[in-house]
Amino acid sequence: MPILINDSPEEIYEKNKHLLCTNPEETIQAGEVMNEAVKLLKYHAITEDDYEVYERDDNSIIFLYKKNITPIQILKGFIIQLVPPMSIMK
Repeated sequence: MPILINDSPEEIYEKNKHLLCTNPEETIQAGEVMNEAVKLLKYHAITEDDYEVYERDDNSIIFLYKKNITPIQILKGFIIQLVPPMSIMK
């Protein structure tokens, strides 16, 4: 059943409550799996181990690629944005 943009939270809940997990053990296990996934995502997002710079431009965008991975090349990029300190704080 599609969710419409004008549906209230209560309507969305009623349309989808049959999809909710009611097994507490499964809920705990799903939470543990997601916590581990978040840790791995953070690690791979910030680590530069085994990566080399592929491309860097003037807009502070850096692309890195994973060394020694064949046949798949892994490329990740991130943007470094320097935010000036707020000078209008009163």
